[in-house]
Amino acid sequence: MDRFLEVFNSLVENNRAALEKNQVSSFVGWWYNSWVLKLQKKGWSFPALHENPIHSGIFFSIWLTEKDLEKSMFNYNIHALKLRELEGYTIKSREFADDFRSAFATDQPSWKNVSVNYGPLTLMQGYIPLVQDSFEKDVDHLVKKFIPLCPIIDKLLEARKK
Repeated sequence: MDRFLEVFNSLVENNRAALEKNQVSSFVGWWYNSWVLKLQKKGWSFPALHENPIHSGIFFSIWLTEKDLEKSMFNYNIHALKLRELEGYTIKSREFADDFRSAFATDQPSWKNVSVNYGPLTLMQGYIPLVQDSFEKDVDHLVKKFIPLCPIIDKLLEARKK
């Protein structure tokens, strides 16, 4: 099952130039009984993602558990955790989530099995059928789709600077 971590690490390396250009850092590992890939733009959290993969801030995750394997699926989402703790900003979580979802609405149909019907901590979440032969391609597609969302989040944060 280390194959999932190998795929995540490989995709980070294959997308390194785009991630660095957009100041996106990554975390790949086994966390809370899940194989996980997390992406986060610098400045979206405190502490930084590489210092603590579960923390306050905004991040994109792709993950799967043993139960997901049984269901032949994997998950993705954008979390916005403890935004009031994000230094230098005044953020109301529900308002931030509503504004993100409004901006995301035009792109939402292009995301597979995605929903925004969550509380303010989960800005959006979806799942993709796990097909071994296309897993790497499917994850790569999600990584590439996340990067264009970064300016939306940046704009929402900029509007909330102290």
